[in-house]
Amino acid sequence: VTVNTTSGKATCQVTYATAGPHSIVATYSGDTNFAGSHSATLNQVVNKAGTSTGLQSSVNPSAPGQQVTYTATVSPVPDGGTVAFTDNSSTITNCGSVTVNTTSGKATCQVTYATAGPHSIQATYSGDTNFAGSPSTTLNQVVSQSVAVTHTALQSSANPSATGAPVTYTATVSPTPDGGTMAFTDGGVGISGCGAVAVNTSTGQATCQATYATAGSHSIQASYSGDTDFDASPSN
Repeated sequence: VTVNTTSGKATCQVTYATAGPHSIVATYSGDTNFAGSHSATLNQVVNKAGTSTGLQSSVNPSAPGQQVTYTATVSPVPDGGTVAFTDNSSTITNCGSVTVNTTSGKATCQVTYATAGPHSIQATYSGDTNFAGSPSTTLNQVVSQSVAVTHTALQSSANPSATGAPVTYTATVSPTPDGGTMAFTDGGVGISGCGAVAVNTSTGQATCQATYATAGSHSIQASYSGDTDFDASPSN
């Protein structure tokens, strides 16, 4: 590089593709009137590029059984590295080391939650030789309970019935729930032994037997308690 004869300077421009240290020395060649010389070593350090990691959920709140996709986006787009997804600081299964796409800077994690509840999600970029690692902020994923609306029907095995003859009341919940109990009442008063009859989770039915010693009318109602997945409902 030619030395400027006014300023005594010569310049060199370099762009480094990778991070790392460089030991730079400038050596003057000298000429007929000036002796050559070299500089002391200059320790040039090329640092990793800083990054930031964003995090998004495909659906929030979500429902039990619904698939949720978490997408982490690293910027600027790095040339390698992985992202670790955690839920309440615990690594999400199969999402502990997801490769970052070097075109989009994205990494994804798919999760399906079986039950309702909150989840604190974070994505952490590992960094690589040229890009520094970075964590996302915490994303608060809410899995809301999806409660099915139910209908309860009530039937009698014999109506009218005779004194001393057993009568079976059958309550049927639809759609068929996965739990809960049935309370049978007569004129608003609980029928003995029928205050909390388990609902059959295959048929949706619960039964109550009563025997009346005297003639008369009875106003019978069956009320389904509901559970975490199915709403409560009374019969007519």
